[in-house]
Amino acid sequence: MTPTQIAQSRRMAVLDTLQQHPEGLSAADIARQMGVRLRVIRRDIRRLRRDVSVDNIPAVPNGHRQPWLYFLTNEAQPNEAWAKNRVADMESRFLTQIGQAKTMVRVTNGRTVEGRKARKIERTLEYLMRELDEIADNRLVPA
Repeated sequence: MTPTQIAQSRRMAVLDTLQQHPEGLSAADIARQMGVRLRVIRRDIRRLRRDVSVDNIPAVPNGHRQPWLYFLTNEAQPNEAWAKNRVADMESRFLTQIGQAKTMVRVTNGRTVEGRKARKIERTLEYLMRELDEIADNRLVPA
């Protein structure tokens, strides 16, 4: 088997494991059951989530400071706790990217391709964060 085939087979085994446990499993539990490293399972779950042919694989909190539980669902929408966590994570990543873009603006010449790109990225991310802040300030969904 090629490495790609091995990875695909392992991802199918992750799905089988989740299917056998409708109550959900932590990534560490899946790794233990399959005898692979935790980072491999986390990577496999990310890959499976990107695959549109795979059922939704949300995670739900399992108590304060406890690992989240992954499970399979046919629901079009993941649960609210998972969605809220993902949005907060994306916003945090945008802020990190803005900081990196500001650094790139400082160290590049605005007339070069890299400098122009850095400035465009910075402006776009800052615009996005202003829009997200406006949504958060209103806290209401437009009718």
